[in-house]
Amino acid sequence: MIMKGRARIVIVSFSTVLSLLLLMGALLGQEKSSHEPYPQLAVLSEVLSRIQTDYVEDPNFTKVTDGALHGLLESLDPYSSYLTQEEYKAYQKKRQGDASLGVVASKRLGYVSIVTVLPNGPAQKAGLQAGDIIESIDGRSTREMPLAGVVSRLEGPPASTVTLAIVR
Repeated sequence: MIMKGRARIVIVSFSTVLSLLLLMGALLGQEKSSHEPYPQLAVLSEVLSRIQTDYVEDPNFTKVTDGALHGLLESLDPYSSYLTQEEYKAYQKKRQGDASLGVVASKRLGYVSIVTVLPNGPAQKAGLQAGDIIESIDGRSTREMPLAGVVSRLEGPPASTVTLAIVR
């Protein structure tokens, strides 16, 4: 009987120490994860997993990933944007000597707006103003277009033309 009593004390003591260690580990783990710089990656991973398993049609993950990266960078500030490989190649092919429309543009909430119009430039001569929203360029909506793509479409050879749809 003495052995049984000591065995119980040892088991209870061991269980108590193990429980305390687990509790301390959980608390320390929570504190560390709250300072983790990328906690939302777990959410992104979960969303992608749910899309893959629960979405009715087979999703185009390249398009989904590109969309996520566009949103990620555009949420940083009005001047950041993500370029796909094709968009980046087109951006790199910009020719030296191209003329500019003469605006500084930014992107907020998916819309491209004119921040400022450069004096004596084509944009000022056309009557564009700061605050105008560029809805489309040559009939192509700017809603899904990265800012770098907008800027490259607003540049071209001297005396070339571009058609803009503007919302004031």
